[in-house]
Amino acid sequence: MTLSGHAHHFLSRLDRLSVPHLDVALSLYRDDPLLRHILNTARVPEGMERVAISLADPEKGPFLIVTRGGKFVTCLGAGMGVRNLHVIPRERLDAITENVITWRERTDRFLNSTGNATELMRALYERGQWLTREQFEGIAVWQPFLALELLKWMIEEAKAVDHMRELLLREVPKNGKLHRRWDETLHGLWCRMWTLGHLSLLAAMDGKAPYQELPEPARKAMSECAYARPAVSQGLVGNAFRGLWGAARLGEELFPHYKKAHEEADNVIEVADSMFTFATIGFRYPALRAEVREALSPSAPLPEGKSHLASVRRALTNIFLSDDADPMDLPDRLAKVGADLAVTVGKRAPSSSPYHFTDAADVPRDLARAALLLVDGCYISEQELLPVMVMALPWLARAKPEELYLPADYIAAIRVPYDRDYALTLLRQDRRRLKDFRTAEAKEQQTGPARSAPCPCGSGKKYKRCCGDR
Repeated sequence: MTLSGHAHHFLSRLDRLSVPHLDVALSLYRDDPLLRHILNTARVPEGMERVAISLADPEKGPFLIVTRGGKFVTCLGAGMGVRNLHVIPRERLDAITENVITWRERTDRFLNSTGNATELMRALYERGQWLTREQFEGIAVWQPFLALELLKWMIEEAKAVDHMRELLLREVPKNGKLHRRWDETLHGLWCRMWTLGHLSLLAAMDGKAPYQELPEPARKAMSECAYARPAVSQGLVGNAFRGLWGAARLGEELFPHYKKAHEEADNVIEVADSMFTFATIGFRYPALRAEVREALSPSAPLPEGKSHLASVRRALTNIFLSDDADPMDLPDRLAKVGADLAVTVGKRAPSSSPYHFTDAADVPRDLARAALLLVDGCYISEQELLPVMVMALPWLARAKPEELYLPADYIAAIRVPYDRDYALTLLRQDRRRLKDFRTAEAKEQQTGPARSAPCPCGSGKKYKRCCGDR
């Protein structure tokens, strides 16, 4: 076999590289699919026929010079700068390579899976907040092949959850009781609210890559959707975290939508969906960070009638300032909150269990942060949970997907049975919010006096008993 001119020249220049850089260069030379994926992912400008891949410093090199089509041209040693070439920084090279390695590992596990698909899919729909890390990883091996289906399931599941909630709300009278014949539906609603969070995360694991081949109208519709809303709107803290993670993972694609939407938030759900997602995108993508911070600045003009957003902007700006000053401060504080929670829930475990923590200092940091994903408190009614959610955004933006789940042995030690009364409490809160919304909507549409107000004719009667009754 003879080498092409480009390849021969490239191999003859490898002596310009140190041993660590030589290993990277040869691994790329031997892995043509990986190199092509790197070039396709790196957004090489049109008309740029050669690309410089930095193996260390983006300005000083060393560099691998390759053609747009993936042919190796030459190596440039450290200090041999490049001009008029698109440079792929080492950080970007490593990130893309890690994604490919992860995808290949998941593909290998998928091809060698042992046929427990039915059991895992049942867990996705029935385990609620108790889905384990091992179960999540078992489902995640299918993600490269089912990304579009997972997105469709998320959309369909959101509709199904809304339908189940509407059905149950019609059956809850003013006294808030629910007949026992609806217990199975109530339990299904509880579990599938959590399913929305799991699907939000799974469908976004590989970012926008699985959706690049969609027809243009479908891609446009996706870029304009409130991706986090199905999970966030359930009001459960742990669920909302997964929805925010998914939206931030697709962040560059969704950025224009959330930049506009964050200024239009009218209630706590819209704040959590649009403003928290917008901030999380800023934490995840350094290139967008400055633009997000500027838009969220308390000094930025507020749209008319949106003065309530000022305090949220201040809180998010303070989180950015804290992250700038010390990137480890917020994760440390978050771990402390999670550790206190782990001590509390650890009391459920036998005293002999390694998870029966008595001191927050004994809780591993990764477990402490992930424990917050078990929080089933409703941030809509318990708004004291919102500061914890805000504090978690920097960690959430950078977390790996499996970090949003806990090991099976920990779940087994602290898991508690489904609480029908709590699920019904959340349904009653939904009923009150719906009633308040309809009342406010009716007032906005009202053109005359309120029905119980004094009649403007001067009769002294209520409007509904007088002129309003005609």
